[in-house]
Order: sequence, then C-alpha cells, then structure tokens
Amino acid sequence: MPTSVLGKALEAEHILSTSDIDEMERKAEGAGQSLAQTLSIAGMVDQQTLVTWQSQYFGVQTLSDTALNEAIASFTTDVFSKMEVREIRCLPLGAENGVFRFACDDAHYISRARALRQRVGMPVQVYFGNTDILWGFFKTLGSHLQDAVTLQTANDQLEVVDSEFSITETTDEPVVQMASSVLLEALRKSASDIHLEPHEKSLVIRLRVDGVLNTVATIPIGMRDAVISRFKVLARLNVAERRIPQDGRMRVRNGSQLVDFRVSVMPCVLGEKIVLRVMDRSFAMNKLEDLGLRPEQERLFLAALHRPFGAILVTGPTGSGKTTTLYTALGVLNDGSRNVCSAEEPVERVLPGINQVQVNEKTGMSFAHALRAFLRQDPDVILVGEIRDPETAETAVRAALTGHLVLATLHTNDAATAIPRLSHMGVPIYQVENSLLLVVAQRLTRKLCNSCKIPVELTETELSDVGWEGKPFTGYKAVGCPRCMKGYLGRLAIYEMLEITDPVREAMSKGESAAGIVRVARQDGFTTLRENGLLRVAEGITTLEEILRVT
Repeated sequence: MPTSVLGKALEAEHILSTSDIDEMERKAEGAGQSLAQTLSIAGMVDQQTLVTWQSQYFGVQTLSDTALNEAIASFTTDVFSKMEVREIRCLPLGAENGVFRFACDDAHYISRARALRQRVGMPVQVYFGNTDILWGFFKTLGSHLQDAVTLQTANDQLEVVDSEFSITETTDEPVVQMASSVLLEALRKSASDIHLEPHEKSLVIRLRVDGVLNTVATIPIGMRDAVISRFKVLARLNVAERRIPQDGRMRVRNGSQLVDFRVSVMPCVLGEKIVLRVMDRSFAMNKLEDLGLRPEQERLFLAALHRPFGAILVTGPTGSGKTTTLYTALGVLNDGSRNVCSAEEPVERVLPGINQVQVNEKTGMSFAHALRAFLRQDPDVILVGEIRDPETAETAVRAALTGHLVLATLHTNDAATAIPRLSHMGVPIYQVENSLLLVVAQRLTRKLCNSCKIPVELTETELSDVGWEGKPFTGYKAVGCPRCMKGYLGRLAIYEMLEITDPVREAMSKGESAAGIVRVARQDGFTTLRENGLLRVAEGITTLEEILRVT
C-alpha cells in the first residue's frame, strides 16, 4: 500500500494503480528522490500536470518557473543551511507580508515545511513548483557533500545483480552516489563488514578491516534516512518497516569481481543501524600451508585429518577464522573418495563436491536434526558448523565413536576448556576421551606492514611479563603508510593444538580441570596461543601489542 501523502492521493483518485505507486515509492526511497520526481523521470505522469493536479487536490498554490529560478538565484544560507535544505527538500523563498514561504514539488514535504513555523517565527505558506527546477537545485547542494564526508566519489562501475536497481555512476543523485561509494570503499580496503550507525546528527560509516573497526565517513543527518533506505531497497527489504530487525542479501558486480553482501537491519534509539557482511565470491580455497600453522602444528593437524574416525574441534570467538580452517580441512579431505557432508549456519562458501546443508531453526532444520539425517546418508566426514546445545554435542560425539570423522566448532577461549565444556553439556567424559582426536584454538592477528614497520627493542621485563621465557629480542612497531591501515596489512592466524594423547585421556578420566589438562599436555610439547603469538612477534610478523590484544 502507498505510504506517502502523494501516493495515497494518487491511489484515492485512481490516477495510478496501487502496484505502480508502490514500485515508484520504492524507487524514490532508494534514489533519495521525491515521488513526484520519480514519476516524472519514469514518464508515468507529466510533471506540469502533476503540479497542477496537486495544487487543486491539496489546495496549495503553484509558483511559476520564472519565480522559482529567481528564488534559486537569490538563495542564501542566512536562514537555512544547505544541509537543512537538503533535509527538508523545500526551497526557502523568504518572508513576505509576515509569512515565510517555501516551494516543493511533492505533497509529502508540505508537513516538513509547516513544521518550521516556530523556527522562522511566523506562519508558513507552501507552494508547488516545477520538479526539474527544484531537484536540479537540490542536486547542486548535493555537490557539497564531500565537505562532510571522507569517502571518495565512486568512479568505478558497480552494478547490483539480479535487481532492478543499478549502482552505477550514470546518476548524479547524492544518495545513490553515497551508497555506491560506501560499497566501493569497503571493497578497496578488503573490509569484512560495513557498519552504518545512526548518531544524533549524522550517519557514521565504519569498516572492519583486518578485524578492527575504523570510521571512514560521516554522512549528514539530512541524508541519513535516505542512505539507509537505499541499502534496504537493494537488499529487497521492507523500506516502510522500521520497528523490527530485518535480514536480506544483495549481490554486486565490480568489474569481474562478484561479491555477495549479507544485510542485517536493527532498529535503534536514534534510527536504524545496518551491518553488511562482505562475502567475496572470488574466494579460493586455502591450501593447508596458507593457514599459518607452524611445522609441528601442521603435522598434528594432518595426522588427525587422516584418521578414519574421531572428532576434531576448532574453538575460538566469532571472527577468529574457524570457518576458514575447517573449509581448508575439507579441501584436504575432499579427494573424491569420501562422502563429505556439512551443516552450517549460514553456508558462507559453496564448496564443490561437499554436501552442504543450511541450518534453519525456524523450519526445524537444527544442527542436531541435520546430523541425524547425515548418519543415514553413508557419510565419511561430517562438519558441524557449531556445537551449541547438548543434543548436537551428544549426536556429534556418537557419530565420531561410530566410524565417522567429525569436524566441529565450539565457542571456548582455549583448547583445553573444550573438554569440560562438552562434559557440562551432558556428554559422558568417557565418550569425550574416546572420541576426541585434536582440539584447535585460534585467533587472528594483524600482520605488520613491511613498508613502514620500524624495529623496537623489547626489554626482558616486558617479555617476561607476558610469559616469554627465552632471550630478549628485537620486535617491530606499527607506523602507518599509504599502503596499509595504521601500520598493519592483512592478518595471520595463530593456533594452539591440544593432541588427545594417552596421558591427556588419563587426566580427563580423573576429572582434571582445563588447567590440569594443560599441565599434562605440556610434557608432550603443548604451547599456548600466547606463546605461539610471541613466536610471531620474534619473527617480525606482528607486534607485541597485537598479541596482547587477541590472546
């Protein structure tokens, strides 16, 4: 149903069909235009006819083209700033005979002008005027947008695929340009997430690059709702719904690069916040040597992967690279001789040769349900996106005990804590000790930029305070240059690997705590995340500050 004042009037008078009005309103929202302008561009209603009809229907006078052009020529920012005029989408004509006058092209904006009565200190009168003249003026105001933001204009061709809307530079609309610029900036910086956050007087754009959020732009409040609406339209979401969270997807082609975005909209106190997760479809499966495993860790990992049955757990917080590690493991196992099945929420990458299932709790397809179904599909390898409840934990362990290789993730801070976590989920400890092969904990740390890093002496006290027991060494400091982001460029995973040896099984059966299990494992050469991170500092790959941040 139409939501704008003009749209409702056009429907009531049967001038356009409801479906046509709804479609035009969506396009107007997405492009940051008035409905009148969108109708004029689409050729659905002659603009002069529309101005005359609105004047009669709403009882508002019209303004001649000559008068409009004269008002534009004499426009000053003495009363209203350019930003405010862009927001209200009405042209201030000044005061005359104790009345402040505005011109607009769409009845939707009449209420915005009338609401300014207290601001101007006198009654307000609104006129209808030529759409092309008014929006040509608003477009020139939009050219000042770069005064308020740090994003560059989007000069590249960026096209939305499978949508009637196209993000390209064929339009001069500020809202469309801004949305395009945000996406291009994220792709240029290889961002993993885009945050559009409503503030009291602006919309702040932040990009997560190498795991850290950085503010890259501040959009004026006058464009805030229009930019949010633009992204909602592109993700095929309900633009009019602002009370509940919404989730959608969009696909963008940038030259030969095809990128998917997962879009999440959340209503907040100051407006709607949008987070776009960047899902690069050009992703290539990592090789095992690309993971950053140390030689002894790679040996342990490969040995566990080549066992015929048992469980391998990968632990760590969200965003620590667990999915990449597991996908790489599947790449090693998927040699055509095995039936490999995975249950994921969501399926982040489509992997050829892998039977991937999208978990959806609303439809009853839970991890446990998918696992039980897999066991009737003659599987060799089963991947469980996340063990989050007792039923999934019990089913996964049982599968590992009955002749299947099970790979799964678990949210724990370190490898040893995964053992009591499974026990607390109700899995008997004897089943845990007989099913587990290896527990991997990991974090992602930013790598130093080789173009600008500078050496720094690390004292014995500094190193001993963070657990380093070897000789002091020279580290490096992040500086920053045009090639990097504040001294860092790219990321590297650091790992700790707990092999379930006979001494570790014995400690588990005795009910040892995670700390007790670590003490036993150290006798066989176990090293912690922090210790492995410090080795990377000694190699000049990252900084001490980074390792302290992530471990």
